[in-house]
Amino acid sequence: IMNGFGGYQTQGTPDEAKNILSIGSTRMQAYYDGEQLDEVNDLSYNTAHGPALDGRNLPDLVAPGCFVDSALQSDRYGLLCGTSMASPHGSGAVAVFIDEYRERTGNDPSPALVKAAFLPMARDLAGHLDADGNVLGHRYDSKQGWGRLDASPVLDPQVQVAYFDSRYILDETGQIWSIELDVADPGKPLHVMLVWTDAPGHGLGGTTPAWNNDLDLILKANGHTYRGNAFGSDGWSVVDGVADEKNNTEGVFLSSSPGSNVSVQVMASNITSDGVPGYGDDTDQDFALVCYNCTAIPLYTYYFPIIGR
Repeated sequence: IMNGFGGYQTQGTPDEAKNILSIGSTRMQAYYDGEQLDEVNDLSYNTAHGPALDGRNLPDLVAPGCFVDSALQSDRYGLLCGTSMASPHGSGAVAVFIDEYRERTGNDPSPALVKAAFLPMARDLAGHLDADGNVLGHRYDSKQGWGRLDASPVLDPQVQVAYFDSRYILDETGQIWSIELDVADPGKPLHVMLVWTDAPGHGLGGTTPAWNNDLDLILKANGHTYRGNAFGSDGWSVVDGVADEKNNTEGVFLSSSPGSNVSVQVMASNITSDGVPGYGDDTDQDFALVCYNCTAIPLYTYYFPIIGR
C-alpha cells in the first residue's frame, strides 16, 4: 500500500485491488542510530489509511517499515522509511510458508490459502497509534487491517491447524459448504479465516463496488452462531452478528472455545461471476479456509486443489 501519510482514504491504484496481500507500515528503528524502537506496534507516519473508495477495508496487514536497513545507490546501504520497506517482510514470510507447505503436503498453496494462513495470526494493535498519532481500536479496520504481521505462529504454530484449499466449488447462490471440526484445546483461542480470490471487478475504480461473488463465513458452537467480521468492542466475535458483504477476507475469532467441536460453514450468499476461470460455468467461486486450534479427520486435514489453481 502506498505512502499516504495517514489521513482518510489515502491509498491509490493498485492498492485497492481485492486479491492482493496489501502491506502497510509500522515503526521499526531510530533513524539516527538504528536502534530497535519499542514503538514497533505503532503505525509509521508515512503509511496510508483506508478504506478503499468503495468501502472495503485495506490494507490487509502492516509490517515494520520505518526505518529499515535498505540498499541505496552506488553500492551503499542505509536506513529508509516506506511501505516499500515493509512489504519485503510479508514477501519473505510468504516465501517460507509456501516452502514449508510444499514440504508438508506436496502441493502449492493457493494465494487465498496464503492469506488465510497469515491474517488471523496477525498481532492486534489496539491501544497503539495510527499514522496520525491517534489510538487504534481492535482489528479488523482500515488502518492496521488484520494487524501486524507475525510470522512465528504461522510458520511454527503452537496449536493444531486445519487447512482447506480450493477443493470445493460453490456455483449457485444459496449453496453451503460445511464441516465439523474438533477443537484441539478448548482453553485456547480459536481463529478461523475464510479467503477467496474473487472474480475480476469492473476496473473503473472510484466508489462503484468492485466485489462480485459474496461468500459468508458462519461458525456454530454450543447453540450460538458467529459470522465473519462481526467483532465486538473487545476484538472477539459476537453472537448473531451481521454478515459482511464487501470484503473477501472473513474471520471468526473466539477467545476460548464454547465447546469441544464447532460447525463451520461457507455460504454462497451471492454468486454472480466466474471466480474459477476455465472450470465449470460462468458463475462459480472456490475458497480457502484455515482454522487455528482445530483438528479434522487426519486424512482430510489438508484439502488439496483439484483444479490446478
